[in-house]
Amino acid sequence: GARCEAADPQRARCQFAARGITTGREFAVRVVYSDRTDTIYMYVERYLEAPADGQTTDALLRRLMELNWTLLLGKFEWSSTDGEVRLAMILNTDSNFDRRAFRSAVRGIGQLADRYFNELDRLVRGQPAE
Repeated sequence: GARCEAADPQRARCQFAARGITTGREFAVRVVYSDRTDTIYMYVERYLEAPADGQTTDALLRRLMELNWTLLLGKFEWSSTDGEVRLAMILNTDSNFDRRAFRSAVRGIGQLADRYFNELDRLVRGQPAE
């Protein structure tokens, strides 16, 4: 189940695990709600690790950008400081809260994480695609 806590009156954080059907992996999903920005930022924490000076990082980043071009909902993010790769989704809540869109994002982030993990993990490890 999800665990949630209020950071302050305008922000809250939740976390839950999404299990991949294909990979069998458990992905740690974080959800950050902000009343200040009217957004829900949902991401798979530490989806992959790719250090800035890693031998395979350039190939991985190229593939992440190719995937970002095709994804309708969601995007891959990379931190050059610690090498964390995230799969993230942002929902806007400024006009209203769309429960169906939220449920779809909760289901979708786990499905996307599962769909691309094996391919991207092989890239990080420098192994050929299957």
